[in-house]
Amino acid sequence: MTETAQVIIIIVEGDNDADLLQQYVNELTDHSETQYHFEITRGDILGDNKRYSKAPNTIQKQIKAVMERQKFRKTDIKKVYQIVDIDGCFINQGDFLVTTSPHLIVSHQYDFNLTKVLCDSDEHKQQLKKSWTAKRHRLLELKGVSSIWNIPYTLAYFSVTSEHVLSGDVKYVQEDKLDVVEQFIEDYPTVALFTQFLNHNSLIDTTNEWQQLRESNGFLRMTNIDRVFQDNRTLVNQS
Repeated sequence: MTETAQVIIIIVEGDNDADLLQQYVNELTDHSETQYHFEITRGDILGDNKRYSKAPNTIQKQIKAVMERQKFRKTDIKKVYQIVDIDGCFINQGDFLVTTSPHLIVSHQYDFNLTKVLCDSDEHKQQLKKSWTAKRHRLLELKGVSSIWNIPYTLAYFSVTSEHVLSGDVKYVQEDKLDVVEQFIEDYPTVALFTQFLNHNSLIDTTNEWQQLRESNGFLRMTNIDRVFQDNRTLVNQS
């Protein structure tokens, strides 16, 4: 990183989200007079049901960890984005079912026809519900937050997962998730085409308070990732 570059931290949950976003955020800052360095850090830091600190404090710790690891100063950081998968956070508690079906390829799967989460054991069902309940509380705590540690912050989401928004299906194997991202980037290589895809399929959350998501059954296919694109345009224009 050059001395004049500004750092944009992007907190994502997995490699597939990192691979998806890198190309688009790079495009948005390509023609800026200010140089930007995107630091992508991974981990589902909101779904740990053993965490008791407030959500903004958890994010602040993540920022500090990135700074320590990369030797950034706080003044280097221009913006923090957090991109999350909603998972089953807004699915009704009664819609988690234990099944002995041999068709489960992982410990839980979404059944979009029945609008149920199928689990391979009662123990896993309870763990999943506990984790997603904790994550839901933290998401609702963060959704209206515009800065953390006096650093501008934006939270964006994919529901149920990023590949669900991109393809209409949830994938359970990481290689399959990456295949969806790779194909999507090939088909929609620019921010304009990405946004056009979201608009054409009515996938953009137009509410400020995630109202559509919160009032749904939890299986809704929706995102507000367009806000990250809009925000980056504003950031670049101000540079």
